[in-house]
Amino acid sequence: MHQVIEARPLDQLKGNRKSENFKFIEPTKDVIFELSQLFYDNVDKASPPDVVNGVLAHNSDILMVFQNQKTKRLGAVIILPLTTSGHIALSDDRLDTVNPDLKHVCKKGEKPSAIYIWGVGITPDTTPGFALVMEKFDRAPYTGCPLYAKAAHRKAARLLHNLGFTEGAYIFGSYSADLFAYERSAGAAEVKFESKTTYDSYDPANTKPNAIGVKVVHDANELSQVFMIRGAAYIGEQGIPYSEDVDGNDYSSTHLIAYVGREPAACMRMRFFAGFAKIERLAVLPHFRDTTAAIRIVKAGIELGKAKGYQRFYGQSELETSAIWRRMGFIQRTEEAVQYKTDRKYYEGDMVTSSHPNPVTPLSGPYVILRPEGQWHREGPLDG
Repeated sequence: MHQVIEARPLDQLKGNRKSENFKFIEPTKDVIFELSQLFYDNVDKASPPDVVNGVLAHNSDILMVFQNQKTKRLGAVIILPLTTSGHIALSDDRLDTVNPDLKHVCKKGEKPSAIYIWGVGITPDTTPGFALVMEKFDRAPYTGCPLYAKAAHRKAARLLHNLGFTEGAYIFGSYSADLFAYERSAGAAEVKFESKTTYDSYDPANTKPNAIGVKVVHDANELSQVFMIRGAAYIGEQGIPYSEDVDGNDYSSTHLIAYVGREPAACMRMRFFAGFAKIERLAVLPHFRDTTAAIRIVKAGIELGKAKGYQRFYGQSELETSAIWRRMGFIQRTEEAVQYKTDRKYYEGDMVTSSHPNPVTPLSGPYVILRPEGQWHREGPLDG
């Protein structure tokens, strides 16, 4: 069955009159059997029936079946809604797309980090039905999720090209020539910035005694406050060697500081690499540990990274402080610990977030790009 699928990019299918003839139907056993004749390894290598059934038992929403109400022809898409760990595994080619580990696949109703198109079964007259799938991708829990797929042969590659996928994909700074990616069209949007952000919430002129605010460090005085907090918490309290804390990266990093009232209470450092941001050096003074300063500053750092266009975050933590990172969405990689110059043990973790709706880009405007770090929403000293 070597059919030619007309080029119809997915976003253009939405709102097409032809799609009005389609509706989703329940994927019964008979329907699934009929669909099995259509898939033909269209997107990826065939998975054994027991594997497919196992993933369907894990999340029945992965199979979306639509029918042309005039011709009664069926079409379908089967997806892998990937968890954070699955998205990361896809980026570094560890995801087994033939027999996926269920820990990488979201359960029903969970928000995916990405969507992998596991299989496509369509004919020329059922292609418009894909519009229903794209409309579903625009609703919770799939809103904003990037789309990826693989092609097992030329026919599958041609199908993906015709649907608007591009060959080759960058995920978190890593390039995969085998993946196809679909860029979700957002349309032209006016550049707008929030009037107040989590990472610029400290205002010394309007601060109540117990209010918590966070800001990016902008001057030597604020950086000295950071060193004071770390010196007290790490070197003085924990006995961490000075050379381990002051490691030569402080002047190539972005620092955040949290205040309780007008008192410096917590600090955190961020370093930005191709495709990911590393969160590190989170320290809280002892008498402020019963506040939410730690949570606030971590959230602010993640939002700052997202505003700079990052979605993947990496960090290391001790077991006794890992709860705060899990609360933020970090997933511990392994049980294997990392040790440095002391007997303290640290565990690596990763987090993937949704994209920022309006990150700073080269098109954000010359004045915006020149404004102080984390204050892109304010008028800067060089604004015309």
